[in-house]
Amino acid sequence: MRSSSIVGNPEAGRCVSSKTIRIRLGYESVDVTLAYLEGKDAESERSAGTCEQQQPGAVRRKNSYTIVNTTGPIRDPATGACIGGTTAGSNSIDTKTHLGLLRVGSDGSSSVIGVKDWEADFSNSYSSTTTDCVTYTGTAQAAASGPLPNLTVATPITNSNTGILLSWQADLQCAYCSYANLQSPPPRTVFGLANTSNNSPSATTVNIPGQASPIVPLLQAQDGSFFGTVGTGPQPGQITQTNMIAFDGSGHTKWSVPNDTPKIATADGGVIGASGAQYDSNGT
Repeated sequence: MRSSSIVGNPEAGRCVSSKTIRIRLGYESVDVTLAYLEGKDAESERSAGTCEQQQPGAVRRKNSYTIVNTTGPIRDPATGACIGGTTAGSNSIDTKTHLGLLRVGSDGSSSVIGVKDWEADFSNSYSSTTTDCVTYTGTAQAAASGPLPNLTVATPITNSNTGILLSWQADLQCAYCSYANLQSPPPRTVFGLANTSNNSPSATTVNIPGQASPIVPLLQAQDGSFFGTVGTGPQPGQITQTNMIAFDGSGHTKWSVPNDTPKIATADGGVIGASGAQYDSNGT
């Protein structure tokens, strides 16, 4: 089942769009909801105070901030005449992104499985003094840390009858470096894989030479390993070739062949590709 929805704080504008994928796990089912928060939506969240999104199994992003302002006697309250003074303040923003799953039983029970978390912080402070209520002199300081991801999540696959295999791509960049007038470190991409069993995810980083997209798991072999596809190219997101791969639940590649897609798993641990070619357990 696939569905799409928009959730969030209507007063702060659109916060997030989401897509839910439901798969069967024996007598149970899993809802995986993918949610994406755009930059302009993050801005509207900051102006609204706190905006938290969570759908079943959602990628959830929460922004929270604090603002403190202290103002000295700038004008005489009786006459309005300028008497000078100091104004100071500080603010901070903490943003967290969570990738997770919601496991739902046929009896209506449910449990949340946390897969991966990211966090970014921004803070600044300022102080200024005036004698004429027109010209202000002072100082300001700002700091930022932590990357936030733009996530691409592949459709998950069941892992026997124990859970699911989830694959994703996280394009990471400094969330608030521009606000702090800091030079952003180069963006980087991380590919991940998570295996869930009894509500306990085991997440790992995948490193395939030339990988340009997340692994897309399609079939499971007799020995518990998987068959799927992965895009390769000069850089993440720039796919020039799609390979069929055999890999285990930890993301270790057993073998790979170019320009084919797994179609049917065979009893001997091999697979028949969409091209009609048959491969044994060693990929030959």
